[in-house]
Amino acid sequence: MKSLIVDDVLLIRKVLVRILNEYGTCDIAENGDIAITKFEKALDTKPYNLICMDIMMPNTDGLKAVEVIRLLEKENHIHNSDRVKIIMITTVSDIDTVKSSFNFGCDGYIVKPLDLVVFRKKLEKLSLISI
Repeated sequence: MKSLIVDDVLLIRKVLVRILNEYGTCDIAENGDIAITKFEKALDTKPYNLICMDIMMPNTDGLKAVEVIRLLEKENHIHNSDRVKIIMITTVSDIDTVKSSFNFGCDGYIVKPLDLVVFRKKLEKLSLISI
């Protein structure tokens, strides 16, 4: 599995890299702009299977980044069943934000602090790993 971890907090990136390295390779991005660039470049070589995206980041926030990533997939004729799985991992827990993240095209939503059991179950539910 190839993953992209997008979070402006270094500690969160390190924790997610440590967890996800067990299942494959991980790239990191500090904000949505960098994530979009890395996602677009990966389309030409080996696309990502998973993106873990924070919402509140400087420059391009997580929701806007998801919107752009989904648009890039459409432009590249990537079928919905083949698109990258995106899990929002964020401190934002209000119901309107949760709903809007799914409207933007997210596949999952986890509120920080990250619970490892919940995270692994979410990965399994998305058919990215088997527990």
